[in-house]
Amino acid sequence: MRNLVFMLIGTFFVLHVTHSRECKYIDIRNNVTQFRKLENCTAVLGFLTIVLIDAKPEVFAKLHFPELREVTGFVFLYRLQGLKSLRHIFPNLQIIRGNELFVNTALTFYELFNITEVGLPSLQQISRGAVRIQKCPKICDADTFDFHTNHSTNILRDYGSNCTDIEYPKSFDEKNIKCTSTKDDFVCVVSKLQEIPLEKCHDLCMFGCHNITASGCYVCKGPRDNGVCVEKCPANKLYDEKTMRCVTVQECITYSADPELRKFIYAEESLCVTTCPKGFSEKDPENEHKIYHDFRCRPCGKCPKICHGLLINYVEDAQKLHGCNIIDGSLTIKIDVAADRPDLMDELTKSLDSIEIISGYLKIYRSYPLTSLDFLKNLRVIGGKTVSEDYFALYIFDNSNLQALWDPHPDFEIQNGTVMFSTNENLCPQLVRDFLEKTNQTSPDIYIDTNGNMKSCHTTTIDVSHEILSPRNVTIRWSEFKVQPNEQLEGYLIYFMETPHTNITHFYGAYTCAFNTWNIKTVKISQARRVSDGILAFNLTGLQTRTQYAYYVRTIFAGNFRMQGQSEIFYFKTPVKTLNQVRNLGTFEIKSHAIMLKWRIGRKDTEHIHHFSIDVLRQPDDLVLKNRDFCEHPHVYDIDEEDEKLEEEFRLEYCCCPDLKKAAENKDEYDDNDDDEEDENDDDEYSLSHVTKYNKEEDLIDITKNSNYVKTHKFMMHEVDVEHKWYRYEIDGLQPFTYYSFQVFACEENSTDANDKCSSYALHSERTNPHPVEPIHVILQQVGEYNETIEVSFEHPNETNGGIVAYIMEEKRDTRFNIESKCFSVIKHSVWNQTFMLPAGVAQLRFQAVFLSGFGAFTDWFNITVYEAPEPPSAVMTCLEAFFFSIAVCGSVFGTIWFRNNQDTICRKRAPPTDRGDMEMLVVGFQSANVDEEELFDIPLDSVTFDEADFY
Repeated sequence: MRNLVFMLIGTFFVLHVTHSRECKYIDIRNNVTQFRKLENCTAVLGFLTIVLIDAKPEVFAKLHFPELREVTGFVFLYRLQGLKSLRHIFPNLQIIRGNELFVNTALTFYELFNITEVGLPSLQQISRGAVRIQKCPKICDADTFDFHTNHSTNILRDYGSNCTDIEYPKSFDEKNIKCTSTKDDFVCVVSKLQEIPLEKCHDLCMFGCHNITASGCYVCKGPRDNGVCVEKCPANKLYDEKTMRCVTVQECITYSADPELRKFIYAEESLCVTTCPKGFSEKDPENEHKIYHDFRCRPCGKCPKICHGLLINYVEDAQKLHGCNIIDGSLTIKIDVAADRPDLMDELTKSLDSIEIISGYLKIYRSYPLTSLDFLKNLRVIGGKTVSEDYFALYIFDNSNLQALWDPHPDFEIQNGTVMFSTNENLCPQLVRDFLEKTNQTSPDIYIDTNGNMKSCHTTTIDVSHEILSPRNVTIRWSEFKVQPNEQLEGYLIYFMETPHTNITHFYGAYTCAFNTWNIKTVKISQARRVSDGILAFNLTGLQTRTQYAYYVRTIFAGNFRMQGQSEIFYFKTPVKTLNQVRNLGTFEIKSHAIMLKWRIGRKDTEHIHHFSIDVLRQPDDLVLKNRDFCEHPHVYDIDEEDEKLEEEFRLEYCCCPDLKKAAENKDEYDDNDDDEEDENDDDEYSLSHVTKYNKEEDLIDITKNSNYVKTHKFMMHEVDVEHKWYRYEIDGLQPFTYYSFQVFACEENSTDANDKCSSYALHSERTNPHPVEPIHVILQQVGEYNETIEVSFEHPNETNGGIVAYIMEEKRDTRFNIESKCFSVIKHSVWNQTFMLPAGVAQLRFQAVFLSGFGAFTDWFNITVYEAPEPPSAVMTCLEAFFFSIAVCGSVFGTIWFRNNQDTICRKRAPPTDRGDMEMLVVGFQSANVDEEELFDIPLDSVTFDEADFY
């Protein structure tokens, strides 16, 4: 049965390759009919350029080349009027290797004014080079494209200016798989629309296959020989490094007709190369302009390879000097942002380390990606036949990321001209002085001291060690740095990066606009664990399994220009694990009593996962409740991102690419940023997004013992909602407006509750939404003689919406617009019972609870009446009354005494008048009393009688 299966597969393969071919250097231009060059091409060996075609969209829509899987060089598209997408044209293109680049780019979209999406649904890797999308105003899926697969700096400008909120499909459309297996046989139905998953393919396959043999791979990890993936080429063939194919000698020299594509036979290593290596030459020693007729690289002993002077703007320029020993002229290096590549230093070393003599000058300036000049380690002579700026044979200036020179050759000399090092802000002046001393050169100190102004140039060594806790978690330990009394140590920086090498330097990838650089974890003093006297530790989480990491630790101070602590570089390799951590864990939906989580899992893990386990931990808001006065500091909802900003600041501090720097500032760098540091504004110490941290080593051994533990949810794979490869599960029974942390594990089928074999946890934190609440219950009483004292009893503390943090009372009098407000905070008052006085009159009161989530609803108005008390006399009137009373008393006393003393005189009786004389005296008395004469008249005396009268 097995033989029959392989026979059928082999028969299909023969039929398959009969109608497919590998094409070399496809240039399509001017006319859409030239697309015929791509018919039946499974790979393009070299570049693929499609330029200057004007056609209707429906014409481009008819183009379809599903066989194309690989381009070994670059893909360049320019001014294709009417082209809207590559999705239908190249649906199965999986890899662009970038072994040949166009101005350092492997994929270029330039001035495609009608294209609306990148497409390329199957593209899974750009092995080398950058992506450039520029002047494509309608492209809207560039942000969904997985540009990180090429590990390089990309240029994305002038695209997507008129996009709508349409969710464009992303890369990596997985194919339907229809395979059956028994104990003895494995059979897959093979067709152009179905693929076998990679784990079922041959070990030499890179992405997928149409049968399980080495001849069924769509793309090979290494060489391919006549359609079959091999570990190395057979003895009778050469390996072409550019195309990654095994070729015959005749096939290698077929490129000789075109000088730009010419290749040579390096038989000693069985290679087909574009230039002969050091110690070999393709030129006849008797005539250096004549190439050997058989295009072989022949040994020439110490024969120098002479090349003309060159300006190096891109890595491709440097590759033209590969193997050159003598530069006849001057060498200028000015590599700008667009030339950045993660392997830049390695490629420059490979291309330039053979240079021994430069007859003119060496000038290196404004090369932002350069961190070291170690690629010049074999340079012996700078002739100075021509000099730069009329003086300088060696001129190195304005290289903002340059941190190291090179160890000069013992015979190094500058025959004419002077040396200048200037404004290399990360190059320590002492390194310049050491270089000048070794080479017997001089340079004015005034220029030397312009270097290194952004670099801490004096360091002491920190001892470090590590302990692997799990395949994804490692503890880093280091010795505590001793500081001077006037210095402020803010914390430590842990630098770590994935690398297959063990020769990484501190300044590797220091050009911070590159993706392939040191990752930085900021560890504040409060975050580091003290494991013993003088030893601090921190856990790195979320690492990749089966991966080697380099790491080192350095200090971070509040200021610059001080002694820094820094460790040497050490390495560790994470072990193998069964299941991978779930990916892209996040929130799908938030409710007041539930949170729905979403995540993805690795393709290889799908068939091994039996169930998921989610630990729910409630993160208390004690710090907020105990330290914040919500009356003085109203609600703010800014997320605390100080640590993340600090890490990004170190990444982008010297970044010279503003577009990329801006893009980097708007993205999240790490999944394990459980930051809880203070932000710059005063209120951030009360942020509602803080996370209470716990010790993974201690608490997660038995999570149920953690004081924040709530519940563990376990559920089978079939209980999870799956849509578009996203897994979703709702965690219910939660409290409103409460901050929770979720630890999600993927577990194997044979795991048990007692001993689960699960992945490392993925951590995600989220706060539930607030829940609508009724107005609070308030008891109000009036006491006092006139009801002037108000006693209020508020509702006791509860955990609704995070708990009550304050109360607000509003008082209204006269008009509804005249409202006064008063706030009672739990941090300053015993708010549950309040007593206060109100003035007389009619008032209305209402109350509102302030929850941690925000303001609640107001109560109804309470009608209050305070009676008017009698008005007491004033102090002035009281004084006047006392004064007059005193006078009255005194007058009465003195009057009584006087009366008693004169009583006899006052009370003596007199006889009535008896004669006219006395009467006349009476009349005279009337006259003297100013009585009007007309009112007087004579009264006969006879008529006057005195019955009872007293005369005095």
